[in-house]
Amino acid sequence: KCKTAIDALFAALSPDYLVLLGSGDVIPYFKVSNPSFDPGGDDDNEVPTDNPYACSRPYKKAKRQSYLIPDRVVGRIPDLPGKNPDPAWLLDYLKVAEAWKLSTTKDYSDDLFVCCDEWKKAGAACVSYLSRQVNRLMISPPVTEKAPSTLAKRYGARFQMIKCHGASLDSSFYGQKGPSYPSVIHSPLLRGKTVARTVVGAMCCYGASVFDPLDPAALAAGEPPIPSLYLRQGAYGVFGSCTIGS
Repeated sequence: KCKTAIDALFAALSPDYLVLLGSGDVIPYFKVSNPSFDPGGDDDNEVPTDNPYACSRPYKKAKRQSYLIPDRVVGRIPDLPGKNPDPAWLLDYLKVAEAWKLSTTKDYSDDLFVCCDEWKKAGAACVSYLSRQVNRLMISPPVTEKAPSTLAKRYGARFQMIKCHGASLDSSFYGQKGPSYPSVIHSPLLRGKTVARTVVGAMCCYGASVFDPLDPAALAAGEPPIPSLYLRQGAYGVFGSCTIGS
């Protein structure tokens, strides 16, 4: 029903872009089949996504081409989901959107790149692809929340890539070396650190997942999801997965 309404809006108004306002409990995500579903690893058989809203074709779950070839610009400004969400979060997001201004390459000259030790080769390849120096990549461990080294100094960088682990209803991202998974990015540590116009690529499981901090199943009660905090503090966008790395 939401897609039908959005299709009608595009047909009537031909907008350059469209913004969905609210989390999945306001405008629901579509749930599409996970192409990398594996009961022994990636065990989420569905992926929540806004992709069908960005496609002019009629949605058909059995036909991936109906939602994997977007031809519209669609984004989302998510509030905090829950029965009694704090409206201040959404109001702050709208203030960020209202204050938007065109950025320059120079604005993104500083960066924060961090990757878990297990994926450091892939992390280095990503940094090279971004035309940055590989020595800018921090490895976790040894870099962790408790041993931040240069990490804390880069919280204010506008260009961020986090290639670590994440989990459902968790306010942390984790490094890895063997069986050790130390916390490397923790939402309370980001408070007051994000600079306006920051852009974050979170290549973590649940890297862009937004949840109710008061959910009884949340790992740390009351701690906001990392993407929400970035956005509230002025980030222009957080790109990542809403589920396991898909």
